[in-house]
Amino acid sequence: MAKSKFLKGLGMGFRFAWATITFPHFLRKMRKQKQDDEVIICLFPHLGDIVYGLSYAEQYKKETGKKICVFCSSNLEYYVREYKFIDRIILYDATSLDQVYVACFPFLRYGHTRGKNPDGIIATVPDTNHFKGMTALEVYRDCIYNVQKDKLSLYPPQDVPVSAIDDFDNIKDKVVLINPYSFSHGKSDEMFECMAEELKKRGYIVYTNVMNVLNQQPIKGTLPFDCHMFEKYTVVNKIPLFISTRSGMLDMMASSQGNLLTIYIKKPKKRDYFSVKELRSEGVREICWQGKKDTPRVIKLMNNFLDEIEAKRSKNID
Repeated sequence: MAKSKFLKGLGMGFRFAWATITFPHFLRKMRKQKQDDEVIICLFPHLGDIVYGLSYAEQYKKETGKKICVFCSSNLEYYVREYKFIDRIILYDATSLDQVYVACFPFLRYGHTRGKNPDGIIATVPDTNHFKGMTALEVYRDCIYNVQKDKLSLYPPQDVPVSAIDDFDNIKDKVVLINPYSFSHGKSDEMFECMAEELKKRGYIVYTNVMNVLNQQPIKGTLPFDCHMFEKYTVVNKIPLFISTRSGMLDMMASSQGNLLTIYIKKPKKRDYFSVKELRSEGVREICWQGKKDTPRVIKLMNNFLDEIEAKRSKNID
């Protein structure tokens, strides 16, 4: 274990050193492409970083009159273009991530305020160690963008045809989607299997969000669900409940009408900092699973949430 940590640290050290050497060229590239009447927003190549990174960009544009140019990886371009207030997009290869990290360090050090941003480049990578006592959205609002009005821009709603689930329109009220996978948080197969079993006892058809290209497997006793993110959004928007570990996918779904149940594995250090309730307060529950013995409590809380959802949906039908 100690050797593994050492090698991992050594690898990160080499990455940082290489990025530091090549960073001046990277920064010159951004400065060279930047126009006088715009600000460049540098996004990390993750779904959650789109939602948080652009959370107050539209309000910033209204208050400053600056055009918005987004510097993002090519694999996120499709999603970023859904924000219609963006004036221009500059693409970088996702392998340039190390350089983006280095680009952010000066901003982390000097406070992220636009008054200390002479280059007109906003690096959307707040470090919790620099902003203790604040939530992520507070950091973006008050420090990174420093806007006067609390006008939040969530991911633009999507509504596309659903083909990944047969006869979806007729069964949508009995579908629950579970997302056990996350790049930033752990997962518990046993807990999700127990949740799926309980959901099926209640008469629900349970699907697991998977990515076949990553060889992800559905939870035991559930059906696989793999499709484009916009189709996933449409499904979450119409079904009774979406259950997920804390992930960027949850950030994107915050603008939907779907009910969201967030599962935190053990004791995540940044749970309060990245609380989904900061993005949307209604129709959201957050549960921290502490281990195998805690599964019955999690199941009970899920059932309580489902009771509320079913009562509300039944009332709306009547």
